[in-house]
Amino acid sequence: MDLKFKLDFFDDKVNAWHHKTEFAEFKTESGGSVDIKGKLVMRFLPTDKIEKGGITFAFISAWHECFTGIEVDDIGDSVFECKLTLTPKIGDSFERSLSKVHICVSKSSEKAIVWSTFRDSFAAAADAEPSVEGELVVTCALAPSGLEAAEMGLRWVCGSKSESLSLKFGESKSFPQSGGSYQIQAASELKAKNGDLRSTVVLSAKEITVKKGQSTEPDIEFGSIEHSSTIDTLPGIGEYPELHGEEIKMYTKEGEGGSNCFLLHSSDVQYDYHKVVFDKNIMHVKDGSKDDVSLNITGLASRAVKKIFTLNLIISGFAFNIG
Repeated sequence: MDLKFKLDFFDDKVNAWHHKTEFAEFKTESGGSVDIKGKLVMRFLPTDKIEKGGITFAFISAWHECFTGIEVDDIGDSVFECKLTLTPKIGDSFERSLSKVHICVSKSSEKAIVWSTFRDSFAAAADAEPSVEGELVVTCALAPSGLEAAEMGLRWVCGSKSESLSLKFGESKSFPQSGGSYQIQAASELKAKNGDLRSTVVLSAKEITVKKGQSTEPDIEFGSIEHSSTIDTLPGIGEYPELHGEEIKMYTKEGEGGSNCFLLHSSDVQYDYHKVVFDKNIMHVKDGSKDDVSLNITGLASRAVKKIFTLNLIISGFAFNIG
């Protein structure tokens, strides 16, 4: 049976090395008193491992001897998952006398955040496992035209734990999620495979808090489509072992603007095209005048090499050969 309780934090400051919290006033979800017969189970995210010596408890009337079980999982970034189980000795029962459970934890590092940040991760149950799940409901806009096959790379991150979220464009989908704080990550932009279309991915929230029994509803939108031109390059250097393993610098320039430099490696481009994406249309032709785009190839080798090699260009479906 899930329980309601009062939760207080003490010494909850960034510069404090010892953080404390206290469960008190356990009640049923309807507000009645709790009869704990077999065990009290609590789940939460602490800022370090919990030790038995850091746990104390109080009873309203007679003292009850009990056993403490602790399960801790390090999920990274000074965050842990903890399950704490209090069990009375055989033949005994807590009945309605357990009033408080006090927990002290030492921070694992100076970077560890205050414990109250994880308030929504705390849950407790009598004689059962507590329900700690909330609901993450993600709504995604339709993909811009031409980008329906692009990958979004949506996932949640909590410490070192991460999990991808499978979501289609134009869909709203619910994911069960344990209570706590999460980062939502996605690709910075949708891209067409040939590089000529792209659109910015806009998350309504990059950090969210999931609360037990509640829904958290981030949205995903997309910016306007941006068009690009591409040049696919394949330097024909297979016949020149002097250039194997060397770097090739490619400089591109549009109009009067500055040059952009792209670094290739011969081992990467002997058999595959290397795609360079320009932010603007690559060709600017007016009234039969020359285009204002220049492309220079420079080979960098560890020793002097006098070779002329072939560069194949493919621009908007037309092939060019420079030798």
